[in-house]
Amino acid sequence: MHSRIQFDPLQIAKQFADFSQRLLQGSEMLRSVKDRDVQIATTPKTEVFRQDKTTLYHYEPMAKRAVAVPWSSMDWSGATRWPICRKIAH
Repeated sequence: MHSRIQFDPLQIAKQFADFSQRLLQGSEMLRSVKDRDVQIATTPKTEVFRQDKTTLYHYEPMAKRAVAVPWSSMDWSGATRWPICRKIAH
């Protein structure tokens, strides 16, 4: 019985060698990273609410807003508010 999938042993060996090389480079990079090189939770924030062990923060933007916040013409009931849409569009 003939297999419909054709395998090229040289291509498989090359792909395995490339993958092994990338895996080795990745492990060397991870081994070189030290705790002092990693910064966690550095975004400026303001505490908004606290209850027991739960805290809600408002994170300050670190970049200027390039695009306006998307606005929906649908309310929670699914009704379209066309007069509002026309007013904002013009």
